[in-house]
Amino acid sequence: CEALWRLGRTDFADVLERNLRAKTLAGDFRDLGVDARLAMGRLCALTGRPGEAHQWFERARAVLDEQGARPLRALVDLDEAWMEVRRGPHGDRDRARALLDVACEQFQAIGMPGWIERAEALRAQCADAGVGRIEAVAETAVSRAEIGHATVDATSAPAALFRHEG
Repeated sequence: CEALWRLGRTDFADVLERNLRAKTLAGDFRDLGVDARLAMGRLCALTGRPGEAHQWFERARAVLDEQGARPLRALVDLDEAWMEVRRGPHGDRDRARALLDVACEQFQAIGMPGWIERAEALRAQCADAGVGRIEAVAETAVSRAEIGHATVDATSAPAALFRHEG
């Protein structure tokens, strides 16, 4: 689910969602560093269901606050903001900015400089972007922060895992 989210793809999202609901959410399985509710929010956002995505993001916040999972909790705000940005002219830019502000505060409080950079870049560029450029700005901000400004060799084995041909 996270790979699809980062790539902005929907390949097999229906299969992932069905299994996530049946195998993880039904039993409320939990583990460090991941959350099924966050994964559902991401899948709903990718498949064009922002209302449902908002509900899953809220559920994730409640559980992660209860667990004290501060890093993952901060990612919920960043990802919901990213969803709004990805929605382009249909997204709520004010909500995205507010969520990015909160995410930056959380990342600073727990010392996550790479994520601070990602959230601040997305927030700053989103504020300056025209409606038609918002998604491209979001993708650029996230991609740059994810790879630490390094060049990714498209022929490498990890890159091949994410390449979609045909």
